[in-house]
Amino acid sequence: MLWLANPVQTQSITYIVQRFTSLAAMFCLLSFLFYLNGRLTAIKKRRWFAGAVLAWFLALGCKENTAILPFLIFLYEWYFFQDLSKQWIKRQWLFFLAILVVFGIIALWYLGTDPWEKLNSLRDFSEGRFTMRQRLLTQARVVIYYLSLIFLPHPSRLNLDYDFPLSQSLINPLTTLLSLAGVLGLIILAVVLAKKQRLISFCIVWFLGNLVIESSIIPLAIIFEHRIYLPSMLVWLIPIVFLYRSVQPKWLIAPVGCTLIILYAYWTFERNNVWRDSLTLWTDCVMKSPKKARPYSNLGVAQKKLNMTDDALQNFRKALTLDPDYSDAHQNLGVMLAEQNMTNEAIKHYRKALGLKPSDKESRNNLGVELLKKNRTDETIQHFRIALKIEPSYASAHFNLGVALAKQGRLNEAIGHYGYAIKMNPDDPHAHVKLGDALLMIGKPDQAITNFKTALRLDPDNAEAYLFLGSQLLNQGKKEEALEYLNKALRINPKLAQAHHNIGIIMIRKGNLETAISHFRQPAEIDPNFELAQVNLKKALAIKKSMSQKDAPIQKVPKENRNNPVLHYEMGNRYLSEGKLPMAIVEFESALALQPTFLAAQNNLALAYAANRQYEQALAAFKKLIELDPATAGAYYNIAVLYALQNKVPDAIDWLKQAVDKGYQNWRLIKNDKDLDNIRDSEEYRRLVEGH
Repeated sequence: MLWLANPVQTQSITYIVQRFTSLAAMFCLLSFLFYLNGRLTAIKKRRWFAGAVLAWFLALGCKENTAILPFLIFLYEWYFFQDLSKQWIKRQWLFFLAILVVFGIIALWYLGTDPWEKLNSLRDFSEGRFTMRQRLLTQARVVIYYLSLIFLPHPSRLNLDYDFPLSQSLINPLTTLLSLAGVLGLIILAVVLAKKQRLISFCIVWFLGNLVIESSIIPLAIIFEHRIYLPSMLVWLIPIVFLYRSVQPKWLIAPVGCTLIILYAYWTFERNNVWRDSLTLWTDCVMKSPKKARPYSNLGVAQKKLNMTDDALQNFRKALTLDPDYSDAHQNLGVMLAEQNMTNEAIKHYRKALGLKPSDKESRNNLGVELLKKNRTDETIQHFRIALKIEPSYASAHFNLGVALAKQGRLNEAIGHYGYAIKMNPDDPHAHVKLGDALLMIGKPDQAITNFKTALRLDPDNAEAYLFLGSQLLNQGKKEEALEYLNKALRINPKLAQAHHNIGIIMIRKGNLETAISHFRQPAEIDPNFELAQVNLKKALAIKKSMSQKDAPIQKVPKENRNNPVLHYEMGNRYLSEGKLPMAIVEFESALALQPTFLAAQNNLALAYAANRQYEQALAAFKKLIELDPATAGAYYNIAVLYALQNKVPDAIDWLKQAVDKGYQNWRLIKNDKDLDNIRDSEEYRRLVEGH
């Protein structure tokens, strides 16, 4: 009970990853119990011993420090069954040889054929900042400190991340020599007591033996409380045995022991309060290790998760002040700076982190993301590929590599990496959205819509999914459904320029000019480079200008102004906005009769013919526009659309190629425009869109 209630065991139980320790200890005790049952029974011995071996292998599978168990069982046999017989020891040379072989196999299993290389590559939070000599000297002090924690485990003395100073020599610090003397004294004491106080002797051997792997030259972190979970199991037997042999009357022992158990239980409760969340845990570590970088960095991570941004930044910077070469702090600070759009500063810290730890996949991935913002796609892709070499199943790197490849127009490769990201993390809505977008770009709208709907099932508040789904429905001519999805996108994220633009298009088609203008203005403010939105805004404003008032009846051009082509053009726009196509055509033709080089009137005349399904006249009008202005790439595209609608595939392909040659680059529309459906199965079309 004194062992069980001891607050020093909190880390082995509450710290989830260190439940390996408690699991390994359980299998060790089970192995020991099976061995004892086999040793004390006359029947089924082999079954008990086989169970002991199996339990030991399970212990090894949990944690490597349990490799020492066969040696301790051998000592137990010698102590308590063979009465420390020297003759028996001499007769067991084959058993010793077997133990050496077993240890050799275990070493080969864990360390490979180059054990020193493997040991030197171990880090275990140690960052490799000590020599083997320094560690060995320091461990003498650590062992003595462990003993002090077992008997005086007040919560103020317990710490997840100790700032334990290294021993530089036998006398630096002086406690090194004293601690070495103490450890040596324990070994001598175990030998001296072996004959007359055998149980106490074995308890000392159990404690030191179970520490020998983690408290030796192996370059693990200097100190962790969970390492004494198994070693301390028999330590409390020593004072209990002493009390029962020396204290009179014996009934005093129970109340004293129970009082101590209650005190330990209360301290354990207090210690667990520190472990209740990351913020309290790392705040405690900072208080107890104020000159160590890692607690500040990890406290910053905890604060960041709670949106304590200023405090997190301060602690990341404090960590780097204490240790400028602490790679995790550079990585964490880079993340914070990236979130604040301080891209250049973030890149600097990610590069520093990689310089210190080139195998850090997180820094690789995050650096790639920031470089992508600066359009340095080649370098970006290189970092994502290195991250995937480090961990091929790294879902985030697959996703980001897909984004970078899509930006270069390598859509099929991008789709492959989006697929890997979804395979690793099927519940990532962003990967489904990006995959859907890429599928749209290669002309697979049905598959794209499926992915958008999956994204919305996983995340009903995913604005991008609503945007892409609404845009695709708009391309299919489903205005009302498209409007519903686009409005949902804007309710979630009012700064989606494409959503505003597409709603503007729908409003124009519905004759709601004021709302259209309002939505066309938004992209100009959100993204000044959104040229198409600016063009459509100008057109909408021109139509509005031609209308004297919102609901005024359309009047014919007065006689005195009938020779003004601009007035005829504006009147045509009014008719066009209200769907009165024949009247719009008349006005545009009148404007062109007065001014044959009036490009805007020529363009709108062609659009009016096309909307009125007068395809031949529309073709002639667009071709006339090209004669007037050969650089109008949109006219070439519209001619391609008109030929496609008439199922004239070769002509449509020819004009589409000319549009691309003239600079038409709206590949999303080319791949999703339902008016081009008649040419999608042609080989020429596939070659044209390949890679875009």
